[in-house]
Amino acid sequence: MKKNFSTKLFDACENLEDLSQSETRALLYRAALLLNNSSSQQEIAILIDSVAAFMDSYAEQEGVSRDEAVNEALIRWALSLNLVRVEDLEAAMLQEDRSQ
Repeated sequence: MKKNFSTKLFDACENLEDLSQSETRALLYRAALLLNNSSSQQEIAILIDSVAAFMDSYAEQEGVSRDEAVNEALIRWALSLNLVRVEDLEAAMLQEDRSQ
């Protein structure tokens, strides 16, 4: 059974001790992205058909929008290549929140 993101957050709250730090961080980033994307329109990225298809598949599997799936993938990619640090992402999100 597929769980939507809010259900995953509620489950995480009930079983916080069972989550690793990286799982907790991923859930928090997804929540922040969801909140951020719901309040502002960003520039639109055009995906090639094959990328759009697998991002749509992943988004459906995770119960999130395509935008959320793409943002999550890009954040994980940037973190894995050390292009950005977690602290930088947190600071950028805080600054964006202040500007809205």
